[in-house]
Amino acid sequence: MNRLRHELRLLLRSRVAAAALT
Repeated sequence: MNRLRHELRLLLRSRVAAAALT
């Protein structure tokens, strides 16, 4: 289950980075 949390965090970070870029 830890892997799922890690992936979720990575996805969230990617989305935040994209939002900051736009």
